[in-house]
Amino acid sequence: LVFFARMANVMDEDASLLAVSAYNDNGLAPIASNACHVYRSEWFPGLGWLASRELFVHEFLPKWPDTHWDHWLRADEQRRGRECLFPEVSRDKHIGEEGANMDSTTFKRYDSHLV
Repeated sequence: LVFFARMANVMDEDASLLAVSAYNDNGLAPIASNACHVYRSEWFPGLGWLASRELFVHEFLPKWPDTHWDHWLRADEQRRGRECLFPEVSRDKHIGEEGANMDSTTFKRYDSHLV
């Protein structure tokens, strides 16, 4: 929550941001080590994210999908050129070894090695 509290001010001042994510898909132990680095990307990392109330209530909720919301948020129709901030070192973890888009082999190969 500390990370989100610090990044909320940045979001309030920058209308070109879609969200702040607490997750880094590439936050692997050998390459992610600086907890102070924050990156900006067109990619929506998902897994623990913050968007403004205005954006969520007025843009997202009226057309929120029943499934695969993370893929839906990555689409140009939702993103509309806006970008996301995310930390070098993830502030949350993917804990599910199995799910709609995860299996135990993929989890063990990639997500279990995140910092």
